This record gives sequence, C-alpha cells and structure tokens, in this order.
Amino acid sequence: MIQMMAWCFRINLEGLDAAAMQKEWKRINSQSDPRYQLLTKNCSSIVARILKAGGADQLIGHHWKPRFGIWTPNELYKFSQKIQEARLAQIAVQQGKPIHSNLQALSDHNKVAIDNDGTSPNERKNLSPLTRFF
Repeated sequence: MIQMMAWCFRINLEGLDAAAMQKEWKRINSQSDPRYQLLTKNCSSIVARILKAGGADQLIGHHWKPRFGIWTPNELYKFSQKIQEARLAQIAVQQGKPIHSNLQALSDHNKVAIDNDGTSPNERKNLSPLTRFF
C-alpha cells in the first residue's frame, strides 16, 4: 500500500477537456528525451501543462502564471483552486444562482480540494469521472 501524506489533495477536474489532457499527456510521455528539469520540467509543471491543455486558462478567464515563473506544488494548488472556483461560478450562472456568496466562502479561507483520506488512489471512492484520469 502506498503511504500518502496529509498534504495531498484531489482536485475535481470537471469542466476541462479530458481528451485534450490525455493527448497532451501522451505527447509528453512519448518525447524522446523526457528529462526532469527542476525549474522547467518538474512534476508540477507537467501537471500544469496538462491542465492548460484541457482548457484551464480559458475556464478561469486568463492566462495563469506561477509566481516567479516556476511551477511548485503550492502554485499548482493555487491554480487548481482557481480552476475549481471558476467551475463553481460557471455552474452557478447556469443554474441562475448568485455567485458572490458561494465564491466568497471559498476564496482565500477555505480550500476547495478534497482532503486526502490516507488511502491509496486505488482504494478510494471515485468522486468524479476524471478523478482517476491518469
């Protein structure tokens, strides 16, 4: 069993283009020289590229750049929060509900991510069709 740390979170990817994200992952995975590079090709930057390929920037309404231009787990978490907040706003508009009160509760103080329950990804209850994307 894989031990997962308490700081791991799962982000709901609804609203993103799963086919485009899979295509980008296959492209990245098939590169002839997929070397790790601390500042430009780290785990966080790869996940960010995949999210952006799925339309994350369009969903949040602007091009997201990490602070100092380097993707870190914390920057990726902030980006994921914005994606999820934008999706919630989109759903509220579709349902004709006021956005401000829902998003105010989420912004800055409360995390949108699902807390890690300590079980391995294979043992978890799937909360979204895209949770097990890769």
